[in-house]
Amino acid sequence: MILLILIGFMTFGTLFWLLKRRDAPPPPPPEPLNITKITLFQMLRRILGWIFIILGIFLFWMPLPLGIPFMMLGAALIGRRDRTLRRMSVNVRLLLRRWAKLPIPIIGPIGRKLLQMQQHMSRELRRWRWRRMGLM
Repeated sequence: MILLILIGFMTFGTLFWLLKRRDAPPPPPPEPLNITKITLFQMLRRILGWIFIILGIFLFWMPLPLGIPFMMLGAALIGRRDRTLRRMSVNVRLLLRRWAKLPIPIIGPIGRKLLQMQQHMSRELRRWRWRRMGLM
């Protein structure tokens, strides 16, 4: 029970942190002396984010999906514009499209259903961003 409450707090805390980060004004440009600290901070943040993503992948296969909050936190730490995450996203979409085209009785229907779910989730995220920006 305590574990589920902790997972809920981590999930909602991550979502609120993401929303707060998007609404905050951009930071002032760094001073020349702090460039190494910012680079070190960004590198540590990226390493910590990947650790959370890998931990989330390992915990995802437990009886309760405990890995989802860790993967969300890792993706939030790394950022949406990270080149590696974007490539992984494209590769997953291509894999789902390949599975959907397969005539194999088990994999084909599963691939079509997963592709349909991914497209629906992508569409809803896009609409959510449009509403937030006031375009819809």
